Parts: sequence; C-alpha cells; structure tokens
Amino acid sequence: MLPSGTAGSPASLATFMAAASVTAYFSAAGDRNGFFSLIHKAAVVGASFFLVKTQTLIGYTGSVLILAAGTADYFRGRKAEKKEGSPLLLLITGMAAAYAYIIIKGFAVYDGEVIWTDGCVRLAAFGQYSTSIEGAVNIHDIKAVYPYLWGKAYSIIDQFGITGIGPDAFIFAERRGTLNDVPLSVDRPYNEYLYYAATYGIPAAVSLAAAFFYSSANGVISAAKNRNWIFRAGAVIAVFYTVTAVITNSTASVTPFIWFIMGICCCTLKDEEKA
Repeated sequence: MLPSGTAGSPASLATFMAAASVTAYFSAAGDRNGFFSLIHKAAVVGASFFLVKTQTLIGYTGSVLILAAGTADYFRGRKAEKKEGSPLLLLITGMAAAYAYIIIKGFAVYDGEVIWTDGCVRLAAFGQYSTSIEGAVNIHDIKAVYPYLWGKAYSIIDQFGITGIGPDAFIFAERRGTLNDVPLSVDRPYNEYLYYAATYGIPAAVSLAAAFFYSSANGVISAAKNRNWIFRAGAVIAVFYTVTAVITNSTASVTPFIWFIMGICCCTLKDEEKA
C-alpha cells in the first residue's frame, strides 16, 4: 500500500495531491522566478503521479477532472495568445507514468481495503472486517463497498431525517457494545453530503451542498473574469471537492486546506492587474 505520510490514508493523500497538482500546474507558468517555476513544474509531475498511484476512486476521478481542466486552460491560453508556456505536457507525463505502472502491475481500486485499514486498524473507530457474517460486503469490489457504506447512512436518515443522529455519533446506530461486537460497523459513509444528513440532519446537508455549489460557481466566474492564475486554481479545487465529496469524508489532515480555498472562492475578488 502506498505510504500516506501525514495525510492519514491514501484516499486523503489523493485529495491533497489533487489540490497540490492543481496549484502547481497553474502556478508553474505564472511564476516569473525561474528557480521557483522549476520547483512548480517538478511538483506537477510528482503530484499528478502520486494522485493516480494511490489507486483510489478519488485519485482516478481527480486525475480525469484535473486533466480536463488543464486541457481547457491550455486551449484557452492558445486562444488568448498567452506568452507563458503551459505545463500540460508535464501533467500528462506524471499521470501517464502512474497509469502505465498500474496497468503493468495489474489495475485495481483499493478503496475497500483503504477504508477498513484506516477506520479499523489505524483509528480503531470501525468494527473488524469479517467475511463470516451474513451480508458481508466484498471490500475488493468497489461497486459493493460504497452502496454498503451509503446504506448505513440511509438507515439513519430514515429515522432522524430532520435533526440527524448527532455529531460524531454515526457509529452508535450500529453499536450494541464494543466495536468488536458489530463487525463491519462504520463511523462514516464516505460521502460528505450523506454524513451531514445522517449526523446533522437533511437541512444541514442541503446547506452544505449549497455552500459547495456556490463556491464552485463563484470560483468559475471569478476565474473567467480575472487573468491571475490564483483564480483558476481555486476554481478547479472547489469544483474537484464538490464533485468528489460523494466519495470522501472530511479529514483533519487535508480538508481544512480545501475549505480555505473554497471559502476564498465564495468571495468576490478583484484582479490586481485590473484594480
């Protein structure tokens, strides 16, 4: 399993690498200092490689979204006849190297293994994974893992739709004693919207979704109106997290940075070149 460093798990690392690759991509061409521009370009290759190499659904999804954003920016630059070069080739190189390595070794998506290793082994917040109980989920099948997790959320929402079961109380709907008494129990559904609906109530989940979508929309509008690369990077990160929030949950090691970027996208900013 790919070392996840201080991110906590490969899935969290994928979120961070996505934000890092976006920031490096848009800053590489915009930085006039040759030394720092070189560092940014190296970061584009490295971050895009490890984003894919996490072999998680969020890593694969992120690579597609970021490549699409990078390609769109490249053609936008050609149309505007920008003089600075585009690091699109570096982005493609990093991702292509990771995909080639994965295909050679055997393509796989490790979300199930990552989720239970992180929640049960590292955090001791999940029940033990077991195939011996009735209705056991196949953690090697990505098509079975997320419906199983989301089903836990749906059962809570069905009972506590307005108020939710309470912050950090997701697992108490499954526990009857110790964690080991309930194999395959989970303390989060790996879906930010469903987690809010289950723990804070549907109105809170709707508010969260509205904030995410507003941040993304306003970020895209700001990026279209301003020339500075910072606006484009923020917009792509906001859109990325809004989309991938359906397969992830907040983590203290990464999410505060994402929320900071999304908060900036909610503001109406002025380009210094136009001010």
